[in-house]
Amino acid sequence: MNIFYFSSNVIKLITLSLILSFTTVRAMAQIPFKEDFGGTAVDPAWLLPGTPALDAWNSQHPGLKLPYANLANGVVGTNGLNALDASGSACYAITKIKYNDEKEFPNGVNNGTNINSGTGDHVNGLFDHTTGDGSGYFAIINPQGLPLSAGVVIYEKTLSVSPGMEVLYFSAWATNIRPYGDRLTRLTFRITSETDTKSQDYDIPSGGVWSDECALQYIVPSGTNSITVSIIFNQPTASSSGDTHISGWEHSIALDDISVTEFVPSVTITKPVSGANYCQWHWMEFRADYEVLQSSSIYKWQYRATEEVAWSDIPMNDPPKAEPDQNSAGTLNTSKGTIAYNFSFNGAGYYRVLVADANDINYSSAIASQSIHLTMDTANSDDITFTHAGGRFMGDEVTLKASTNAAYLNTVFKWYSNDGTYLGEGAEYTTTLTVTTPTSGAGSFDYYVTLQHDGLCESPRKRVTVTAENNKMTEDFGGCDTDQPFIYASDNRYMVPGYSYLGVNSGTTTPNMGSTNFLITKQVYQNDFGSGITNWNTTLTDHTPGCGNGYFILFHTNQVSITGLAEFYKTTAEVCGGSKMSFMAWIANPGSTHSTVDLKFLVNFDNGESKEYTTGIIRGGTATPTWHQYGFDFLVPDDANEATFTIVQESGDGIWNWGNAFAMDDIEIKKLNPVQILAPENSEISVLTGQSVTLKGSYACGGLTGPLSYKWQKSVNGTTGWTDERSATSVPNGNFLTNDYTTDPVDADIYYRLTVSDGNTSISSEPIKMTPVSITSKTYFVCPDNMTDDEAASEFGRLKSGGEGIYLPGMKSRGEPGYLPSLIRMEVEEAYGIIYKWYEQESGGMALKDIDEYDPNQGSTAGVEDPVILSDGKTHTLSVQNERSVEGNFTNRTYWVEICDMDGNALDGVAKVPIHLVKGYLCGSLEPEISPANARRLSRADFGGTGENDDDILQNPLTGIDYDLSITPNAVGEGQYQVSKISADLSGGWVPMKDHIYENIANEKHGYLVAVNATEMPGLFYTRQLNNLGACRKIELAFTGWFASPLSWKGNEKANLKFILTDPVHNNILAEFTTGNMIDDENKWRQFGFRFTVPEGVNSLVLEIVNNNFGTAGGNDVLMDDIEIYLVMPAVRLVPAEHSLVCENNRTVLLKGEYTDDGTLGKFLDYRWEYSVNGTDNWVALTGNNATGSVATGIVSIAQSEYTIDNFDTSNDGYYRLVVGQSGAFTGPINYDCMAISEPRRLTLADEDQAPVLSPSLNGKTAYCYDDADSDGNVWITNTEKNTAENLKYSKYFWSLDGNIIEASDTGYDGTIVAGIKVKLTDLVPGYHTISLTASNIADCSETSIHEFLIYPQTTTWTAGGDVNNWNDSKNWSDGVPGKCTDVIIPNESMNFENGTALLAHYPLLLKPTTETLNGPYYDTNQENLNKQRDGLNDAAVFSLRPACDSITFKMGGAVARTDYLDYNFASVDLDIEPKRWYTVSAPLRSMYSGDYFIEGSTKRRNPTVYMMKYNTSNPQTNDTPIKQTGDFSNPFNTLTEGLYPGLGYAVWVDNENKPSDALQPFRFPKDSVKYDMWELSGAYVNTVAIPDLTGGKRSNLGRFSYEELITMNGTLPDGYPTGFEVAVKGDSDAYTTTMVGNPFMSHLDFGKFATTNSITGGYYIWEGNSYSAFNPTIFSDDPNEIPPMQAFVINKNGKIEKLTFTMDMAIKAPDPSSKGAIVRSAIPSQRASVLRMDVLCDGVIHSNIRLKYDQSEKNNYNARKDMWTLFAENIKTPVILYALLDGKAATIRTLGDLSEPIELGIHTVRQGTMTLRLSGMETLNDFYDLYLEDRLLGVVQNMRENPEYTFENQTGDIKGRFVLRTTQEPTGNELISTNPGISIYSINKSVKIESPANDPIQTVKIYSVLGELLHETNAIGTHIYNVDIASGSQIVIVTVTTKLTKKNDKVLIK
Repeated sequence: MNIFYFSSNVIKLITLSLILSFTTVRAMAQIPFKEDFGGTAVDPAWLLPGTPALDAWNSQHPGLKLPYANLANGVVGTNGLNALDASGSACYAITKIKYNDEKEFPNGVNNGTNINSGTGDHVNGLFDHTTGDGSGYFAIINPQGLPLSAGVVIYEKTLSVSPGMEVLYFSAWATNIRPYGDRLTRLTFRITSETDTKSQDYDIPSGGVWSDECALQYIVPSGTNSITVSIIFNQPTASSSGDTHISGWEHSIALDDISVTEFVPSVTITKPVSGANYCQWHWMEFRADYEVLQSSSIYKWQYRATEEVAWSDIPMNDPPKAEPDQNSAGTLNTSKGTIAYNFSFNGAGYYRVLVADANDINYSSAIASQSIHLTMDTANSDDITFTHAGGRFMGDEVTLKASTNAAYLNTVFKWYSNDGTYLGEGAEYTTTLTVTTPTSGAGSFDYYVTLQHDGLCESPRKRVTVTAENNKMTEDFGGCDTDQPFIYASDNRYMVPGYSYLGVNSGTTTPNMGSTNFLITKQVYQNDFGSGITNWNTTLTDHTPGCGNGYFILFHTNQVSITGLAEFYKTTAEVCGGSKMSFMAWIANPGSTHSTVDLKFLVNFDNGESKEYTTGIIRGGTATPTWHQYGFDFLVPDDANEATFTIVQESGDGIWNWGNAFAMDDIEIKKLNPVQILAPENSEISVLTGQSVTLKGSYACGGLTGPLSYKWQKSVNGTTGWTDERSATSVPNGNFLTNDYTTDPVDADIYYRLTVSDGNTSISSEPIKMTPVSITSKTYFVCPDNMTDDEAASEFGRLKSGGEGIYLPGMKSRGEPGYLPSLIRMEVEEAYGIIYKWYEQESGGMALKDIDEYDPNQGSTAGVEDPVILSDGKTHTLSVQNERSVEGNFTNRTYWVEICDMDGNALDGVAKVPIHLVKGYLCGSLEPEISPANARRLSRADFGGTGENDDDILQNPLTGIDYDLSITPNAVGEGQYQVSKISADLSGGWVPMKDHIYENIANEKHGYLVAVNATEMPGLFYTRQLNNLGACRKIELAFTGWFASPLSWKGNEKANLKFILTDPVHNNILAEFTTGNMIDDENKWRQFGFRFTVPEGVNSLVLEIVNNNFGTAGGNDVLMDDIEIYLVMPAVRLVPAEHSLVCENNRTVLLKGEYTDDGTLGKFLDYRWEYSVNGTDNWVALTGNNATGSVATGIVSIAQSEYTIDNFDTSNDGYYRLVVGQSGAFTGPINYDCMAISEPRRLTLADEDQAPVLSPSLNGKTAYCYDDADSDGNVWITNTEKNTAENLKYSKYFWSLDGNIIEASDTGYDGTIVAGIKVKLTDLVPGYHTISLTASNIADCSETSIHEFLIYPQTTTWTAGGDVNNWNDSKNWSDGVPGKCTDVIIPNESMNFENGTALLAHYPLLLKPTTETLNGPYYDTNQENLNKQRDGLNDAAVFSLRPACDSITFKMGGAVARTDYLDYNFASVDLDIEPKRWYTVSAPLRSMYSGDYFIEGSTKRRNPTVYMMKYNTSNPQTNDTPIKQTGDFSNPFNTLTEGLYPGLGYAVWVDNENKPSDALQPFRFPKDSVKYDMWELSGAYVNTVAIPDLTGGKRSNLGRFSYEELITMNGTLPDGYPTGFEVAVKGDSDAYTTTMVGNPFMSHLDFGKFATTNSITGGYYIWEGNSYSAFNPTIFSDDPNEIPPMQAFVINKNGKIEKLTFTMDMAIKAPDPSSKGAIVRSAIPSQRASVLRMDVLCDGVIHSNIRLKYDQSEKNNYNARKDMWTLFAENIKTPVILYALLDGKAATIRTLGDLSEPIELGIHTVRQGTMTLRLSGMETLNDFYDLYLEDRLLGVVQNMRENPEYTFENQTGDIKGRFVLRTTQEPTGNELISTNPGISIYSINKSVKIESPANDPIQTVKIYSVLGELLHETNAIGTHIYNVDIASGSQIVIVTVTTKLTKKNDKVLIK
């Protein structure tokens, strides 16, 4: 037998600590064998003794030899598991999972019968090994009591061996269940056959992890038929010394997955993968896993080039090895492991490895691995070519470029440094040529690149060398390599004319920097001048990068007496003409605030030219002096060869005084890139979108050789992807200028550069970036300066520092003196090639010019008011003078920006852009305009400090502020800030102030404020980013802060701040707000801020607050606190909102809150209560009853939101808040930034159960009128304490009204129970209010009582902004729901002569009330009603509050339906009508007379002139009767005392010669006049007439609705609820066929219901000035069914009418405002077409119309239900009335069933002249159908579809028989409708006949009805004659014929 085998299984490892032995089984098991102890997910967790489950298991899983554990039934742990028996005898148990004591026993207590001896003594959560998830079983063995070293079998199994099995593998998994790693359990694994035994010991460590597998290999003796495998507990020693048996459970083990399998040896190559491709000389890793029987073996690797050749051994050292111990052949010392071999790959082919027994040196019985095939790729570095761009000088960037001409598809270049460091990959590599030695001359830099192609191999490296010159001179003053603090005078070589080097030496410890001394030093030293020292900052250190602590040069300046200027630096250097250079230095001013220097950089060339640059004033005084680089770039003149570089003093000797200091370091003179872009000059420019830019460049002194070429290139990112623009331009070698190049229009970010090349090397300029900009409108929010002109004029004596007795001019870039107005700076985008002109109007006017700066000698109010317009020297800015107002008034204004080219010409087609200045929202309010009491606070920066242990001064700096922190008490230097609880006093210059808090808001505590001593530079005070605004669309934000001036005097410069709001994604400024100059020496906190709506597409905002007044002459200091951002939406208020304690004896807590939406979130809301431990984050939703809820009214009331916490304990300690969002806000991701959220309230359990439980109880009215207040405007709210315990006291209390604390106990409060409080009603706005009293007991536990009440407004106007038609919805009213004390206005939307009256979207519809009033005295009774009222509940079946008001005024068009439910005192109505037109109207109110049509104050009844007509009634003035007995108006009259009765109508006509003809004439009813004077038009008095039926000399029932005259009243309300009333029709006659009805309601009348009730057939007529228009809503769907208020209308009737019946439900809600039935009608006739409409016009004005409706189911004779006769007003002489003849009568509406009959038209008129008939509505008929108008007088027939207007002359007056409208072109009677030489179509005997020429056969025939219905269709006819019968009776049909050559449509009359 060959004993060298490999196992096919990975040898498992085990961590068991159990002893196992075999048991005899009835049936011998087979190999392979595995015992996993079974178990499924549904089996019990433990198998208990004596159960069927265990018996069944034992029958299936024999082998375990110990007794089963005596588990105590019912001993079940908290996780539902039994613990293991520990009675002292060895045993085992079967389980799925093992827990420790703490889990298995209730409360972790061991009952003494189980193995657990204490919590944590064994592992926790051990699952079975088989599944790992606890669904299978494993065995736990407790060896307690077993003897040591006795070899007790714990598991045993006999297995049959199949023939041919040679090697077996016996294994198991185990673990010691003790959790600590301090115990071992020894197991012996044994295999026994008939002739042989083999065993092996394993020590199982504790720890409870299935981590190692115990395994035993066994060679089966020949002839073996069975084996027995055993696991034996064979512990050598016990845990306690001297024990002979196992006394405890420490060696207990878990056992699982016992297996016996056949062993098969193997070897497998795992690396590399066969078929892979590798690079030549690539270091290869060969790996092979092996498994053999013996531990001593040998191996070797073999290779062959192809499969056709023999294998050969790989030599030991060819190719070279990667590791010394990894050979191509060797020995193996284990039976299982990995063979490793690394080598340098140099040949493609096949590889394998052989493993053999150590004695089989010829590998005759070796095991071979699989064969792997590898391919090899080669790459050649010779394929690489190089170029480079840039890098002419050291310190410059160089771009190395690699390319190849080889035919590779994909190439990758990899770059390496000289030391082999990988630098990156790509065709280009850019680096900076680091300046190293030599420091002058040239240096070389080596780089390497490799080529990899097609994803294959990397070539050897190829070198490229770049040579660079040293292009700069530097002076860093050295000192990097020495500790010497300064250069001694003896060593100094630096000379400055007029200045002396300080005499220092090695013995100098503290140099004294005297005036005009300088020192090269490592630190700043002071000047001790005897009486003191200079106040210089000594923290400044060396600037030189990388030096650590080198030298710099320090000067103490003063005026010096020398020729010329003091030269602080001077050197001479060669220059190259035409090149560009830079001259730079780093400068700092360590001096005090009075230290100022001004320097000039000067370059003088040898050709006489010079260049210069000035730094401007460099100031000292900063807490930490900072190095800043100054200097400039310049072009060297072409003929210059040498230059002298100097840094000298500037500004004369004026500022060069004693005490000024400055330091210099790192002076640098540098040659710049030889390739330059000369125009534009800047490296980044903004370009007006769509504009092009002209580029110009140069090359000078670049060192390129040979002929040159240049080209322009562009890139989208400025670094890669450069593409050429056009072809290169060739130039000779030498300096040159490029030609102008114009770019493409710029519409996206783009970069351009200039590249010059000599063919091998390219040099590119620095890129120029072009960014497109658009000039758009901007709005600046501005507050005026908080000062009057007189106050400003009084400050003229304050002089600016250094002003020498006069005022300095105002500064363009800094602040202005305090007596001058601040400047408002506006700005548009600065764009290259563009200038701007600013105007004060959009069109016309002159462009604004720069006006001289402020007059320096201003000393009067007039001088102070000098106009100022500044542009900062650039046209894209404009600064204008601010206004002054202590009231915060500011005049909004707009400036207009014109966009021009550089010549000042406006760009074509580009409009001026408006720039708006708008008053800020908050301009220094002393009281909070916006706060947590009325808005949702998103963030607050109060700067902390509210903790009791917080320092008085914050020690750590803030983020987002540009100034330096001061922590020194009472010391805030220039450029410093301090965060403190009380501001510094600065030696009396400042007034100490506390921080700002909201005094009346709950839970406010004093903390820190920020005091800033601003500098001349614009500094950042505060910054804050707000994110996640995507879901907050259309929600307005408010940005606010509280600021104060700490000055005790009037500062020379005022504090002035700017808020800047930026979109951080697009870097756009969205809004700016300036505070204006603030008040000095006032020392009061004021609120400033602005409101802003987030634009679409903006999700993040950054708020910055910066100093907007940068002076340093005194003042300009500010305190700030509470920088806040609000959502402008109502606040969610908690009631109470105060933090409080909860006592042990009263642990029921009620959380209450309220929210009323203003339209921001809408009506449909979700809300929920949330909890947080710390009140800032990790908010979680509460659960339980009413923790969440929804409303559909936009109101979350206190009652709805109430949430109860029972048995409050310490786990409830924390913060609570109420969150309100739109419906669905809490599903999915929650965006709290867009919700209404209350301020958090903290509740804490107090350790107190003896303090009395308080129970305050408030009482007052549910609703108040302002008249309910006493003479001081107060009402009394009573408190009744329900705890009647003797001597009960409050420890403290406070009253809160609408979230604001209005009264609180003070320190001297004696505890007396509060009886109540006066609430000043007159200070409150109408609406809903909540007042609460919070009282605390001696333990500081509080209880709160709440009283909610409503204040009715004095006046309120219907707005239609809420629930449709709902009177009780406050959103429908301007000032809240009215009460019995409220004056109500029912308005229209708008009204004017041109457009008429526009109505609101809806008007009130009153419901039958269920509740009378809220004004009762008992709050408890009405609280529920108040809640319903607040929710806008309006349901007659559930709750409907009695609508009430004091007075109600109806503006023209206003309406209220069901006023019979309204409790009111007085009604008035407006009627606005056009002059010189007749209106048919009705009386809306009682006690109205014809004389009431006059203007208030004009009782002469002269203007307006008013005439009336009554219908079917004699003229009251002349007693004339109607002209026509069918029904008509009387003649006009103007008597004054004619009574106007409900339900009846009259006509009114008005003219007012004092009003324009296009002005409406207003009337207001009722009138209270009791007599009228009559006057002639000439002005002569006629007589006086009295109103009849007066009561007590007055009209009775004035201001009451007219219908109340006809019902029984009970005070101001109808008696009961009458259903209707009857109106007597006076003077009616059987002869009258019509009568006029007036709408008696101030609402719309349901005509259909009225007609049904009164048996009226047909429609109604409206008199429209000159004629009647007929309407029939039962026929025409667009005819209005609603009759407007005050509208009178005419109806047809049969016989005499005694009365008309009106029911209350005829008063209906207003229709859509666009409906014709919405408003009283006259003058303008209906423009609506039903089917066909014909108008008659005179002089272009429509006088009347008829309408025709086609209905095939109708006949052509009169239908009373559908047709309407024409009404004529005989006394009106001017109208032209068109009618259609029907049964010999005139009809206005006519229904037609047969269009074949002609329609005869007539015109009733006395007028002659030109008239026009216009037909409309033809689009409602089939397109094939035409109508013809026949003028029989002239013999003309006109197609009205083709020409819908027919104009004619009328010479006769009335027209009868002249006009006929019909469907045929020929006169009636001719059957042949249409013939032509081609196709003929005609009718014969109810059939249609078609004929065509013989050479043009008929193809198809289609016949339609006039309505478009297809009646007949035939195709493929093919003959020239065709007949078809039409069987549906007489009608007109449309025939469509298609022949071979043509097509024809015609109409045929079928009879």
